[in-house]
Amino acid sequence: MADQEHLDFIFDTLEANKVTESDQPVSQPDVAVQPIASPDTKKRDVEYLFDTLERNEAKELTSATFADVAKSGGLRAIAGPAQAFLALVESSAESAGNPYPENLPTVEEFTQMILQMEGNKDMGAGQRFVRDTIANVIPIALEIGLTRGATIPQTIKVTGGVGLGAGYTQFVEDPTQAKTGSTARMTNAALSALLGMLFAAGGSLAGRGIDYLRGARGTRESANVDIRPDVQTRMEGAATIEQARDAGIVLTPGQATGNRGLQTQEMSAGGRLSPQLIKDISDTIASNQKAADSLIDDLYSVLLPEGKATIHANVSALYEKSGKQLLRGDSLDAFNDLRSYSPRGTDKLSVIEKTIANITNNPATNRAYAELPENSIGRANLIVRNLQAQINAAKEAGTTDFIPLKNIREDLLKILDEASPEYALARQTSQREKTAQEVIEALRSDKGSAVVPYANSAERFVGAFDNVKAKEKLFEGISNLPNKAMQAEARAKFELLMKLLPKVASQQKFLEQRLAQSGERILQQRASPEIGFLFSALNAINTNNDTNFLRFILDPSKTSARLRELNLERNTASEEFLKKVGIVFSEIINDYATENVTGMDFAENLELSGLDRQAMGRSTDSAKAKAYRNLLQSGRLDEFMAKNPEAYKILRNAGKAQAIV
Repeated sequence: MADQEHLDFIFDTLEANKVTESDQPVSQPDVAVQPIASPDTKKRDVEYLFDTLERNEAKELTSATFADVAKSGGLRAIAGPAQAFLALVESSAESAGNPYPENLPTVEEFTQMILQMEGNKDMGAGQRFVRDTIANVIPIALEIGLTRGATIPQTIKVTGGVGLGAGYTQFVEDPTQAKTGSTARMTNAALSALLGMLFAAGGSLAGRGIDYLRGARGTRESANVDIRPDVQTRMEGAATIEQARDAGIVLTPGQATGNRGLQTQEMSAGGRLSPQLIKDISDTIASNQKAADSLIDDLYSVLLPEGKATIHANVSALYEKSGKQLLRGDSLDAFNDLRSYSPRGTDKLSVIEKTIANITNNPATNRAYAELPENSIGRANLIVRNLQAQINAAKEAGTTDFIPLKNIREDLLKILDEASPEYALARQTSQREKTAQEVIEALRSDKGSAVVPYANSAERFVGAFDNVKAKEKLFEGISNLPNKAMQAEARAKFELLMKLLPKVASQQKFLEQRLAQSGERILQQRASPEIGFLFSALNAINTNNDTNFLRFILDPSKTSARLRELNLERNTASEEFLKKVGIVFSEIINDYATENVTGMDFAENLELSGLDRQAMGRSTDSAKAKAYRNLLQSGRLDEFMAKNPEAYKILRNAGKAQAIV
């Protein structure tokens, strides 16, 4: 080969200095094997061989082009697994005592063939880096793909496993070290796994550290992928956030979804807050309270579209108008039948007659009863009210006497509603007024009468209507609204209140705690110098993230979009990039581990005289390994070994040591 002519001097020198057995000196007792030439001749031979190669190789070698680099890298990417496979076949055949398949090359033959295909080109450090990157493209791509978005512990596991396999199947330049179980393979596998874990984890940690300082982790931690609830909960939470936003209320993902994992995540953020962020949180608390107050007013207005003063006057007017109306026809007959009814087990006096007696015997009610006409709806309404008083008294007494009274009252109300539309409307309107007032009472604060939806009042409101009967009562009042559109609006507003007010209350507690952590609690945590220093350091690292996190979760448009993401990224761009860099370096860094090896005498165990060892020592280990590699790539290694076995052993051991490392 034309590019290998620079090696001819080695063989020319060896031919010129070759000696016979008769030229060998007498054996020495401290030397295992005598040198094949005189000391002076052998010294000149060895010094010329190694020193000349080391000085002139860079000038004489043909520089590799990009095509040569790509070719070498591509060959090694394919040849590495193939070489490992042949090694396994060879090892299996030897273990089983079977002959090696004739149609397959041996490991050594395959290795020499690949080296010859690469050619003997001189590569600089940068070219070797590119070559080895190409050679390891498969494990690199596999590690990057499998660790995308993975946590640091997951990354360590994956890179360790892939690195172990990649190191074992890495192309070994030394044919004698290419076999299964060789020191080179086992060491490469162990180093590849170890370096893969270290570099990938180091890159991830470095990226995370950068992100903490920049504050990039803040937004990434919101609705974190590791604690995200199920899809349905997330979608419902996003809808709740948007619904609350439309009502002027800010809800965080944890409060909107009710997910404890997200709530814990939100509670962990705090630290020293900036004055602007403190103001923003305070404004959010105030705006949430104001918005909730408006929702309550809206519900009250829907229940009482006429207004509180107007509806009271309307009810009074309707009762007054209907009170003078008389029961006639079927209504009167039904009333008389009911008037004569006496439950079994009672005295001869009917319930209605007893109730009339109660009314007339009471001066406070007798006057109103006497002023109304006989069989009037007004008199019947006084009977309804007195029956209700009897029912209440029976309930307080703990008896069951209220049951027949209740049945008679309901029957009487049906008669009156059918007899007088004005009376029915008066009752419906009165029920609406009562329901609206109950809502207000449920929301009334402990001090004063102002409707303020603070935490306690909000919880009390929900508690007051957290039973079937209370809800039925409310919806009865809603059903008495004049038209279906108003009824639907009232139901929607009530359901919204029931949904949002508890979350507003919880949200308020959370935000107030964040404010507290930025004040006195901070000072308490820094009570001692040691704790204060540690806290200050941690706070300096986390401040940006806590700030960005709190700003993010207080932005409904961002949090709702975050919850709706189906494929949420776990890590930031910085983490993923530095992790990839670490993976690339981990797969190829071991190829450069022997570049500057010093203090190792590879000729120590060889059959050379002390004078020969001294000559070997003048040549660097890197030069010896490089000479061995060049001879392999030239295809003339066997020729060199035949002409000078001693020098061959030195070169082979240097190349072997580099392959192992």
